[in-house]
Amino acid sequence: MSSTYENVTDHYVTINGLNIHYRDWGDPQLPRLVVLHGLEAHSYSWDHVAAALADRYRVIVPDLRGHGESSWAPEYNWQLILEDTIGLMNALDISETILCGHSVGGRVSYMLASQHPERVIRLVIIEADPMILNLRKIEMEIRSQTSRPLQCLKMLLPKHMNDNRTPTKILSAMRSSIA
Repeated sequence: MSSTYENVTDHYVTINGLNIHYRDWGDPQLPRLVVLHGLEAHSYSWDHVAAALADRYRVIVPDLRGHGESSWAPEYNWQLILEDTIGLMNALDISETILCGHSVGGRVSYMLASQHPERVIRLVIIEADPMILNLRKIEMEIRSQTSRPLQCLKMLLPKHMNDNRTPTKILSAMRSSIA
């Protein structure tokens, strides 16, 4: 792919055995902004945004595994994409960043922020949910352990969704509220 923008360089780094492509915008001394694209996108999808922000931020936009100019991979899952992202940050010596994610990139951004909060200064999420709960699994677990109506689930869920806890811990807290 080609770009008509100035002030951008293209690089490759090997992470988890894959050749990961990324675009680097702006002065390396500026605050860092890592942008993770969505499912059917790639780093070039963010050129217009990165160009507009490059006077205030060093904008790093990788192609996630199997996207754009990055290598195809034998396996794809949320944890591997997260590990790729952390690997890129480590390779670029980015100890903390503003993190922006769209769709798939948003879910990975949620994961990074919740598992490594010390590495995320600010979090920007576009069209992604936190994916912290398997609601059907929790519903079935509650049904198996209580005779109370599932209205309890609807009332209690918002209280526990933003706790950044694992589904098991959330379910445990909900159980104690239901009992």
